[in-house]
Amino acid sequence: ADAVEFYVCSAFKVCFEDVARLEHAEDWAADPSTPSITKLPGKFSAIVKNVLTSIETATPADKPQWMVELIAGPFVETIRILSDVLHSLAFPTARRPTDSGVGPAYAAHPASPARRGRLNEGGAVGLMGEESRKVLVVLSNSMYVQRRVLPPL
Repeated sequence: ADAVEFYVCSAFKVCFEDVARLEHAEDWAADPSTPSITKLPGKFSAIVKNVLTSIETATPADKPQWMVELIAGPFVETIRILSDVLHSLAFPTARRPTDSGVGPAYAAHPASPARRGRLNEGGAVGLMGEESRKVLVVLSNSMYVQRRVLPPL
């Protein structure tokens, strides 16, 4: 039991770090399969599926109740970390006091929609400022994660 607990904790620690890094990996490029979102939801899904698959294959086939409870807390924490990432992307100037303040320069980001014109071109959204477009894209990403990514996990 102790070895399983150690493995689960270690696996989720890596998962937490990977999810937190998504903030700096966001390039604002549209996802080819769903143009209204970026690639961030797919990256999040891959990270979580990877940790859950790793735990599933490294632990006994019959999962006792305590293992389900052991995985539930870190799984919810992973979603909280993603929420923090999405919040930071939507409101980069509203950093939490615990943040280092280090992050991409959003207005000058070379892959930003304003520079590459890839997300939300034209129409009413195209007339909005870059920050407003980013908030809408983050909202789309959030809704996509809630409706499409989390249910199958």
